[in-house]
This record gives sequence, C-alpha cells and structure tokens, in this order.
Amino acid sequence: MSVDPRLVEIHASKRISFGEHLLVDGADLRFEHLRCHRATSTLWRGDRLEGAPDRLRFAATLGKRPSVFFRHGHDAGLLSLPAKPVLPRLKSACALFFCLYHETRMGFRDAATRPLYRFYEDRLLATLDRERLPRHVGVIHDGHRRYARSEGLPDYQASYRVGMAKFVEFLNWSYDLEIPAVTCWLLSKENLARPDEELLPYYEVLMELFEEIPNASTGHDVGVRFIGSLDLLPADLRASAKRLEERMPNGDRRVTIALAYGGRQEIVDAVKDLVAKLSTDDTDDLVDRIDADGIAANLYTADLPDPDLVIRTSGEARLSGFLLWQAAYAEYAFVDVYWPAFRYVDFLRSLRDFTRRTRRYGK
Repeated sequence: MSVDPRLVEIHASKRISFGEHLLVDGADLRFEHLRCHRATSTLWRGDRLEGAPDRLRFAATLGKRPSVFFRHGHDAGLLSLPAKPVLPRLKSACALFFCLYHETRMGFRDAATRPLYRFYEDRLLATLDRERLPRHVGVIHDGHRRYARSEGLPDYQASYRVGMAKFVEFLNWSYDLEIPAVTCWLLSKENLARPDEELLPYYEVLMELFEEIPNASTGHDVGVRFIGSLDLLPADLRASAKRLEERMPNGDRRVTIALAYGGRQEIVDAVKDLVAKLSTDDTDDLVDRIDADGIAANLYTADLPDPDLVIRTSGEARLSGFLLWQAAYAEYAFVDVYWPAFRYVDFLRSLRDFTRRTRRYGK
C-alpha cells in the first residue's frame, strides 16, 4: 500500500467516538482510540491520496493531548502530536485542523523519544535564568527546501506549510517565555530571484499564515509590523501583510516580520532618509551631521532594542545580511536542524547558552 505524500488538510468539525471510521478519498481510517475530545469527520481535499494510507503522522494538535492511536486494516501505530495548533489552510473559525502527510520513519520514533524530550524541556525550563533572557530575539528561518528533500515531500510548498506551522509554535514559545520582541526573517530580497514555481506557493502559504497569526496570538498583547522592500512583493501579499498590521497594530510584545528584506538595503535606506531630513535644514555641514546615532534612528527597527540573540537554523553559520547594523553585538546560535524540524528544546538550549554568556559589547 502507498500514499501520495502531499499534504491533505482536514477540517475538524465533529466529535469522533471510539472506533468510528473516517473516509479519506476512499481510504477507510478507523480510530481505535483517541486521547482527545474532538477529532474530525469533514475532509477538506487538497492533493489526492492514492490508495490506502499505511502510516500517517498527524502534524496537528488536539488540545494538549500527547498522542493518538490509529488503525487501518492490520496496520496500527502511535502518532505524536505537537503542543500547539498548526496553520490552517481554510479560512474558518473552527479551532482544530489536521495537517496529514506520509512519513515512513519518524512516527514511532517521535512517540518513543517525546517523553525524554519533555523531561529535558522541563529540566531546561527549571534551570533557565529568566532575568537574563534576551529582550529581542532575531530568527533566520532557514532550511525549508532541504527539509522537503530530506523528508521526501513532493514539493516545497509542503515544507513551507510545516515551517509556517512551526512559526506559529515559535510565537507561542516566545509568548510563554515573555520575550518582549522577536524579529523573523521569512523572505530575503535575494530570494525574489528564485523561479515563480518556488515563490508563488510560498506566497500563498505566507498569506495563510498572516490570517492565522491573530488567532494564534489570542490572549496575548502583541503588535505585528513588517519590514523590508515590500513594494517588490505581489499586490495580494502586500495587502495581506497590511491587513495583519491593521488587526494587530500595537502591543506590549512585538513581532516584526522581515519580507523582501536585505540588511544592506536597510542601511542604504536609512542613510537616504537621514540625508533627506538633514538637507531640509539648508546647512553646509551636512556631511559632519551624518553619524551612527542618526543612521540608527532611521533603520526599519528604530523603535526596537537591538537584538540580543540571533538564531539561524539549518546548520549554516552566517548572517546573510540579517540585521547587519543592529546585530553588531548580538550573540549567535547556529542550530543544526532545518526550520520545520526546529523544536522547543532547540529554542531552550539557545536561550540557556545565551544566559551563560558574558556580554562585553567590544569593551
């Protein structure tokens, strides 16, 4: 038996009882036991499933339930669930969604290792010096395409969806740890040179993400702002970003999303803005009045503290132009996992290492 590994999302709309059946494009999934209050019966059909699924991993959440048993014919398994909601594709007010994809290697391994990681997470949290946590964390979300290849996903959009679901998880982690500001680089200016068959599916996923962020941030006082050369983006993506900013204009916690962003371009724009302001004074000492403080005051993130910690996933040990000016004295954590596979324990370890460092700011 085989299954098309492309994503299928299922709309959670109805309680499922013990032993109830679920029909997925002709494949009958019988839930032998559900450790949850709700599941699903209404299918939203994305990419077609061919044949009968022999192993599925639920990249979704059902409250805070850790796992679910499933059986199809003689094939049964224990499936692990992350602790936060995934990104829905449908525009709906319902609370639960499933994001299903075929995975031949990790379902049972995740179930076996999850208790160990949960213990490790609790230990890290207990020893974390909350007084020394960063006020501003920057993140370079790298590795979507390599994750798609390593996991055998059919296209990059499948990986983008998993990665943006992880983005929602990350926001909740930062809220729980009361980190005041995060800046997330989701699209570089250089990325715009990629072919349309890569960019257009990503734009679609980003627009879905922007619709989901307000739902994921319910109960938290969060403001969202976008930075970058947004004029280079398609009109529908710009409109989606603007709607999100309008829905979440201010908050004690700040989420900054960098789109079509380049660090060099930001500095160029800051210098241009500074020169334009100074030139209106009709003064002869314009050059002497251009200084570091003036440039900093005209950066995209002038209203935020400089980042204390910058995290880059995928194992790459470079900044690629991210917050070049602001991150001059930041601490760095280069994490050797692709962004869609980034875990809470990876985040906690980065924070722990940060709290143990002595920052001298060049002195």
